Amino acid sequence: MDNPIGDVDANELPVALDAMADATGVGWSNLPADTPVGLRVWVLLNWLEYECANGGLEQFLYNKGDAHADEIQVHLQRIGARHAADAFPNVIAAYRQWSAVDDANPYALGEILENTGALGQWTAAFEDFTECFYRWLDENRASFARG
Repeated sequence: MDNPIGDVDANELPVALDAMADATGVGWSNLPADTPVGLRVWVLLNWLEYECANGGLEQFLYNKGDAHADEIQVHLQRIGARHAADAFPNVIAAYRQWSAVDDANPYALGEILENTGALGQWTAAFEDFTECFYRWLDENRASFARG
């Protein structure tokens, strides 16, 4: 099995995984069914982590919507981020409520997230999510191998 990240230092994993995704052409909008599970976890949860850390939950939802929501939910459970896995369905429900009413107004999204409690729940779970995410990446390097 070919696993180009097998010996990469844990601190360098994000760079190596970005390079791996770039080299294979895998990304948010291009996730073929035969993409190794580890790379799927990286692509989807990395976007989630990046967008939330950069501009907040609203930015992730505004930029990515509910694309891949079901798979993200599976991966949150896979990595052991239980609090985030509990919060994410509420986040998606709030997003769908917003997009059904007024998807042109990003401020309305923030209000719905706040009023439903989804924002507070996600914020409380975010640190646990990132810790679980990076630990899972380091401990599950074999899941990036192509057979």
